[in-house]
Amino acid sequence: MGIFVYVIMNYNGNGSKRQYFHVVRGLQFVSTFVKMPTMCSLDRDHQSIHEVGKIYNSFLDKKLLCDFFVESVQAFVHACGGYLFLSGAEDQLWLESSSDPAGQLPGNLVEEAKAHFQKGQPVCTGKALFVPLIVRNTEIGIACFVRDSASEGFSGPDLEAAANLAAQMAGALKNILLYEQNIKMERLAAIGQTVSMVLHEVKNIIQLATFSSDWLKRGIEKGNQEFLKRGMKGMEKAIKNMNGFVYEMLSLTKDYKIEAQKVDPKDLLKELQGDLEEKARQFNAELDFQVEENFPQVDMEYQSIYRSLLNIVKNALEACRQEKSFVRIRVFSVDPDTYQITVEDNGQGMSEEVRAKLFQAFFSTKGEKGTGLGLMVIDKTVKAHHGKIAVESEIGKGTKFILTFPKIIS
Repeated sequence: MGIFVYVIMNYNGNGSKRQYFHVVRGLQFVSTFVKMPTMCSLDRDHQSIHEVGKIYNSFLDKKLLCDFFVESVQAFVHACGGYLFLSGAEDQLWLESSSDPAGQLPGNLVEEAKAHFQKGQPVCTGKALFVPLIVRNTEIGIACFVRDSASEGFSGPDLEAAANLAAQMAGALKNILLYEQNIKMERLAAIGQTVSMVLHEVKNIIQLATFSSDWLKRGIEKGNQEFLKRGMKGMEKAIKNMNGFVYEMLSLTKDYKIEAQKVDPKDLLKELQGDLEEKARQFNAELDFQVEENFPQVDMEYQSIYRSLLNIVKNALEACRQEKSFVRIRVFSVDPDTYQITVEDNGQGMSEEVRAKLFQAFFSTKGEKGTGLGLMVIDKTVKAHHGKIAVESEIGKGTKFILTFPKIIS
């Protein structure tokens, strides 16, 4: 069968399995009336055109659709060549698909196509057909089909068949173009949100560095050691925050890979508690970090796990609402090969809807104060360590993050 052979032979693997099955499903529609060995044997009745139109709507790839359209109409009208031009800004035309693999255009076809595109009407000029692609009174292209000098000129039924197929193809093509446009808009929106988040974090770090610089200046001017200590401590914190932020950004890259080494979790929790004590006092919360007795060193990338736990605990502290709030971290073995890190708080908890969206990009319950990338970074970091993350939460009672890791990362 001509149609089956064309689609299957031209399906080059760039599309998805979903697209392939959509095309096959479309081909099943025509199986009831495609009985001849080639597509040129098809009757040009409305049913045939309608069924081929269904195949057009099954495509998800613009290039495949355009190529199949040119081939199918060329067969319907018995043309020796077919060419499809699409339009861009200011009605500029470019050749999207051609029956000639080399893309050679006969004579002054381009000039004729431009002229007929401006008129927006299907035209038969003897040995050439010009059919515009129109969707909701908007032209998105024009198709041209030609016969050689030895053949008869095109007829009215040829023009009608080509115009009908062009109308159906235009609708299918417009859907693909709208989908591609939506993808671009989503990407631009994601870029905008990412830039906003980066600026937000960098601004906070610069602000901390600025305050620290002021303390240092005052300390030098007045010879005050306390001011100098405050300034140095703030500068060290700003540098540490910037370093951690860079790690988080790197974890979002496509080729992110960890550099694991042997780490004693006690050292990590000691540093974490020291960095969070001041924030815990702000929320009147108790930090309780413990590692199982005789717990061995394990494989991990120190900085990325530190940043992950830092973000989880910060979120937990900000959720504290009770008079006696706490955030507990426990590190313990599950079996000889596996261990867990749990972070538990008695804060406000979260709904099932929030839990379901936790690790989505840019999702945050903090409004303008949240970037929406922290938990996504945590999820990616855990997976990079071949681990798993689970969340238990109940509104009004608190939340528990459960991170499970292998002790040795192969």
